[in-house]
Amino acid sequence: MDIPIKLPAKVKIGGHLYDVVFRPYLWLEENRQGSHNARTRRIEIDPAFKSNLAANIIHEELHAINNVYLNDRLTEDDVTALAEGIYQVLIDLGIRIIVGGFDGDEDIQGSLQEQEG
Repeated sequence: MDIPIKLPAKVKIGGHLYDVVFRPYLWLEENRQGSHNARTRRIEIDPAFKSNLAANIIHEELHAINNVYLNDRLTEDDVTALAEGIYQVLIDLGIRIIVGGFDGDEDIQGSLQEQEG
């Protein structure tokens, strides 16, 4: 059974509300597929990596959790390992994260336009 879950444009981590946005060219500009900014409470994801969108979002949300709850004690390798493990469990359970209406079969550009509009 396939259970789609739409990711909202905002997520609450601890008492903090984070914006989750697509940022085209993040990879080209900063050599990253995603980023987390604790100061601005913003998670950015490069939409060019369509097959990794859900995994990248989980990864960046774990950075936020690490910041809010663990005072940044986890290393990048820890966050990566946990994100991949959580992503695998979700996939094995048949849970898909739909990002801004994009589920891997649609054109990401439509999701970007919806988000900007």
